[in-house]
Amino acid sequence: MMSGKRNSSRKLKTITKMPRFPEALIILKSTLEQAENNECNIARLAIHSIETLCRYHEMPQKFLVSSELEEPFAGIDSADRLIAITKSLGDEHYINAQGSMEL
Repeated sequence: MMSGKRNSSRKLKTITKMPRFPEALIILKSTLEQAENNECNIARLAIHSIETLCRYHEMPQKFLVSSELEEPFAGIDSADRLIAITKSLGDEHYINAQGSMEL
């Protein structure tokens, strides 16, 4: 039976040999630095990591945190708030995460 430490070491060696490991390491490092340099919550770290991936793939995106928006969106339930924000931005479609409830 392989010990946990040896198993982790073997997995790490495998990961470092992956073709895109250097690029992934840059993205991970950027996200971890964001966490160290700012008072971040998990949502901010998720947004930062996705923005970093989008920039890497030259697909710039702007993310909004719906709970931080001012009126007229305060007090609206989450699904209706997302629909209202999407329409206020002039968009017709909100793309929800795979496996999420349809809005």
